[in-house]
Amino acid sequence: MEGRMNRGKQRFLVTPQNVLNRLRTAVPAAFALIAAFAVQAEEPGREAFVAGDYAKALEIWQPMAEEGDARAQFNVGLIYDEGLGVDRDREKAREWWSLAAEQGLLTAGYNLALLEIEQSTADTGGGDIEQALADLRKTAEAGHLPARYTLGKIYQYGVGVAEDPAAAVEHIRAAAEGGLAKAQYSLGKAYRDGSGVEQDAAQAAKWFGQAALRGHAGAQDHYARRLANGEGLEKDPVRAMTFAVLAMRAGVEDAAALAEEIRKELTIEELDAAFRAADGFEARAESPAGEE
Repeated sequence: MEGRMNRGKQRFLVTPQNVLNRLRTAVPAAFALIAAFAVQAEEPGREAFVAGDYAKALEIWQPMAEEGDARAQFNVGLIYDEGLGVDRDREKAREWWSLAAEQGLLTAGYNLALLEIEQSTADTGGGDIEQALADLRKTAEAGHLPARYTLGKIYQYGVGVAEDPAAAVEHIRAAAEGGLAKAQYSLGKAYRDGSGVEQDAAQAAKWFGQAALRGHAGAQDHYARRLANGEGLEKDPVRAMTFAVLAMRAGVEDAAALAEEIRKELTIEELDAAFRAADGFEARAESPAGEE
């Protein structure tokens, strides 16, 4: 059963476009964060934005942005960057995010750095990777966890810098210790593979577990496999089933097969307890932006 409960590492061809795609676990995931930041803000325009009335949201935010409101500047930049109700205009997005970043809004500085990275690695050229990295370091040093995580991925894949697994882990660890789930998941993988650190099954299980508790589906799958096998922590089939069910519900490939394997070890009572725990699971909160 142990062999069936562990999947091989997936590898990818290292090309500039693949590196960019991996970083857009920073860039689309970053833009998912951008949208969340905008719609969660308790400010005028929120209701229109949530309802998909982007023209109305822009009508509300634009005057606020012109008067110097940093969050409104950020949100106007978002609308132009994503082309929400307007023609997409990356330069206008850059201008508004620059104004917000000058006022200390960390997420705006982060977006600017990501935009530079994206443009510097695009086939069309453009973008300033050195400036992007400088901006990213500045934002990370100010406490922005996704910026710290993204720096780690940049060192991992060698985007504008030499590949440096140890430096990658240093940045990813800082974000993980700050509570960023995807950084915790990445740190678990680093310990699993011995990339930038000594291979350590217990540390891998620990960090997969931390990310799993924050609702990271991939980590829930990895954590379930380790609980099922007793790999790096005490074997616990009931808890393994709980996290396998969570991963399965999140659509993780092979999680259903894992759950079926674990089910064979459980009594009806244990199986019921595992499903009840999955039904009552509430992910721990994380502070992704590192700013109010």
